[in-house]
Amino acid sequence: MQKTARLKKIARHLLATTCLTVAAAGIGHATTLNESTDFGNTFALATPTPLGTDVVNGNVGGADGQDFFVFSGLTPFAVFSYVVSTTSSPFAGDVTVFNTSNSTLAGPTFFQLTENGGGAGFIPGDGILVVGIDGNEGTGNYSFSLTAPLDPSPAPEPSTMVGLGLGLAGGLALKRRQKA
Repeated sequence: MQKTARLKKIARHLLATTCLTVAAAGIGHATTLNESTDFGNTFALATPTPLGTDVVNGNVGGADGQDFFVFSGLTPFAVFSYVVSTTSSPFAGDVTVFNTSNSTLAGPTFFQLTENGGGAGFIPGDGILVVGIDGNEGTGNYSFSLTAPLDPSPAPEPSTMVGLGLGLAGGLALKRRQKA
């Protein structure tokens, strides 16, 4: 009897932990993405950013004249804003924000060493923004900062679903064992 009570307690603990994990999956955490390998140089090859990314640091110029990256999992029809800056001299660039159909939502906005660029717009219905950075003078580093709410109901990550499945399977196995 004591063994059954202990197994029930373990099963309840596993189920509670799984539920908390699923609930936490919808909470976005601010993240910075640094360009370690070259971002896509065309709209069609835009580099996806991890969910919750709000700052992208990169480098454009010379042979790498453009960078494109994608923010997804944003709240549809909410307002977004951005600021882009550089610490490289002489370097200047333009930033443009697109929807997935390659239509301009904001920009192009000019930025250079002494002047940050910025803009705002509305997130499309699919919750996806594509950002293009064009280094039009020199080679340099940039920092793009996005302010936009995450969609409160994104699809759970695969690891979350695996944890939920294991918790439910353990609970069912415990229940079957009790009946036997």
